[in-house]
Amino acid sequence: MKNKIISAVCLTLCSAFILSSCSSSQIKTYTDKDGKSYDIVYDENGNFVTNDNKLQVYLLSDNGKRIKDESGEYRTDFIEFNGQITDGRHVQTKELEFTLPSGFTQSYDTGLLFLNDDMGAQIYISALADTDIEQQYKLIESNCSQLQESYGSDLFSYDIYDLKTSKGDVSVRAFKLICTSSDYPKTDYYYYFNVNDKIYLVNASVATDSVKKVKFDSFAESFVFK
Repeated sequence: MKNKIISAVCLTLCSAFILSSCSSSQIKTYTDKDGKSYDIVYDENGNFVTNDNKLQVYLLSDNGKRIKDESGEYRTDFIEFNGQITDGRHVQTKELEFTLPSGFTQSYDTGLLFLNDDMGAQIYISALADTDIEQQYKLIESNCSQLQESYGSDLFSYDIYDLKTSKGDVSVRAFKLICTSSDYPKTDYYYYFNVNDKIYLVNASVATDSVKKVKFDSFAESFVFK
């Protein structure tokens, strides 16, 4: 029953749609799920170029050099991609960019989902549609109180705090749920980013015995919104 309550918290908080960024530090290549790499096309403003959810890339010869057409312009094409580009640590979408904690890898099948199997950890990022943020805060506080009553304070605790950001128009409320019960030995973080009244949720979880190995607060502070 307790597992179901925690699962319900996660499902309630992560009811969202996938995000679809320009960046000050360009990522040069995009690698698809089959391991094939492409040189990315950027516009004059430093944004990677998309059309109908496809990414514009340069066509390459067999020896890896960009191919030119008869007029001397580089040839390009649009390929399917998962809405994000990454060099392994830095991730960019059309709306945001961030730096992953060490050891996390991208899941190509589920939007902005990143996994670290060694620590039993994952990160999921979503945008919340039509969300009353104050009601959302009350909901998670209520769920946390229920969980603490159910498990007991010796097995479950939680903390609520605000993170500082470098941009004055972005606020971040953090919820940290720590469970040491044998049926759910996890620590969950929920970071709510309020960006000009558009709400993003970053849900990060890790096995409680590995929680000191990853600094999720520093990860959350790395986010830049466009």
